[in-house]
Amino acid sequence: MLLLTNFNGTLRTAAENYDLIGSFIIQFDNETIMVNGQNYSSYSVSHLMAMPAVLSHITASNFQLSLEYVHDVSMKNLEKMSNMASELLASLLTEAALAICIFLGFHFLWKKLMSTKGMPDVREIAANLEALGQTERNKAH
Repeated sequence: MLLLTNFNGTLRTAAENYDLIGSFIIQFDNETIMVNGQNYSSYSVSHLMAMPAVLSHITASNFQLSLEYVHDVSMKNLEKMSNMASELLASLLTEAALAICIFLGFHFLWKKLMSTKGMPDVREIAANLEALGQTERNKAH
């Protein structure tokens, strides 16, 4: 975020320039802006991080860490990661289906609004007017 108070000048972005007068709070993400010849940049990165299978130290003196225990913990973690991947895929498919439905709705609405079905043909109207004019001239003679 960038706070500009009593600002009178140009704010430049990669896409557009803005002439501003007054006080502003500017929020930008993954972008560089220039204010009064000085650049301000914002970068953010998000990614998933793999965690180790065992996160805590075992301090009990009579407990021995076995390969079976480590295997069970690893399998539980893999199962959780698999569930997260499935949920992510389901979410992406739902969003894609919703986007397609919205697009199709706008498409059909556009087609309906732009349809010429039921509108008279201009050539037929012109021919009818011309024929009407001929009959009026014939009546006059």
